[in-house]
Amino acid sequence: MDYERTISPKLHSATRTTHYSHEMERIVKIHEGDLGIHDVPRNPQVIERGLRRALAENPQLREVVSAIVFGDSAKEIHSAAGEPSLTVHRNGTPKIAIASDDLKVPAIRGHIRTQLLQALSLIAFPVSAPTNGIPHRRELYTRAHLERFLNVSDPRLTDSLSIVVQGGHRISPDEYAFVAAVAQEITRVQRNVTWITGCGHGVMEAPFDGANQARKMMAQRPDIRKAVNIGVTERGILAKERPNKYVDLLLTYPDIEQRMEAFIRLADIIMVFPGGVGTAEEIMQLLGIMMFNNGKHPNHTVAMHLLEQQGGTWMSQIRTLLQACFTAEELKKYINVFPDTTPTQYKRHLTEETGRNRNSGWNSILEIPERMQRPIGITDPNEFYRWMESIRLSRGEHDPFTLAATLREVFSAIVELTVKQPHIAAQWQSQGQTPALIGDRETVTAMMQFIDSMYAQGRLFEGCPPRERLLRAAA
Repeated sequence: MDYERTISPKLHSATRTTHYSHEMERIVKIHEGDLGIHDVPRNPQVIERGLRRALAENPQLREVVSAIVFGDSAKEIHSAAGEPSLTVHRNGTPKIAIASDDLKVPAIRGHIRTQLLQALSLIAFPVSAPTNGIPHRRELYTRAHLERFLNVSDPRLTDSLSIVVQGGHRISPDEYAFVAAVAQEITRVQRNVTWITGCGHGVMEAPFDGANQARKMMAQRPDIRKAVNIGVTERGILAKERPNKYVDLLLTYPDIEQRMEAFIRLADIIMVFPGGVGTAEEIMQLLGIMMFNNGKHPNHTVAMHLLEQQGGTWMSQIRTLLQACFTAEELKKYINVFPDTTPTQYKRHLTEETGRNRNSGWNSILEIPERMQRPIGITDPNEFYRWMESIRLSRGEHDPFTLAATLREVFSAIVELTVKQPHIAAQWQSQGQTPALIGDRETVTAMMQFIDSMYAQGRLFEGCPPRERLLRAAA
């Protein structure tokens, strides 16, 4: 049996007056005989020393604190290790003090304080252990992160419709209003909906905004229970971007793959709104997982809905790519498309469908193949170049699952080159080389056209390398 050191703050720690150490007393135990989490540090001095040591030793953790509190990743933040209380500074000015008696943060209030404590607890005291390549054990640790704050049998998950929303940061005000209106309409009709997003801005903020508006309108109704807005992130993202103000529960995973697994296992329905290449990667990952599970677990699948407001062009572009890669019969099994829709129209459809896709809080039965959890993990520019040139996009050569996995890898590579490792593309440019995308003409052409359309719509991060430096179609 594995034992992990952990802390377990309850959900609404920002509103509690008890000492933070008292909020850490709940011991999480998952899957008896396989994973137990014990030995919870209750002494506030022990916890404080752990947080101080983590801040002193981990630059990324300091960036996380900065991003949450200040909204950026200022490098001036440091921990005052010689002081009796943990003090974080920016530009020499004290901003946060976590007192040694109760670990409260007196300078920070409300959602920022809650998010800061949740993030620090998961990063400084992580739930992590070798999984020895066994997917089931990885699923347990992914679930354990959630259960640090909210048990999967909690009525807010089991008795509600869990909707994961994915989409882009860079959206127009009209697109934001549309996503918020959809969430507001659904929350009014379904009453108990748990909304789950990547916790950033744009499409990840709008559903929380709309849902909260609906909940305020229905606050006096006796059949309305307190729902929860769950933000799911990972350390690298959190160090660059502050979670939005509507996040009630912030889950911080050690890597992007566990983050994606949490989305899929929490979801009854996944709604996808317009976004960039990261959103396209998420579509291909979910599509591949559904294809992999086809026939194995028909009653434990996740519905994927693509939505766009009237007059939008993103939907036609992603559909063109999907239709170039898969048959109509394959797509119909896994994706429902709602182009040119309105919140009211979509609400009617969802009301009819609700009940067919309920996964009781956490979908542990769904199998997630290892290839869909494998990060690129390449930092050498020459090795990255060779790997890119080894990719084959061919509808004729691959079965549907393999093609979806390959498409996901291409989009993942573009995210790496535009967000995480743009220096690789810069080195390629200095050497006068750009990797070629090889495959059948229709599939490669559709992929290149989709990527170019994302650039044209401004859906990639400002300042990212141009597409010509990342990828070209093979001659």
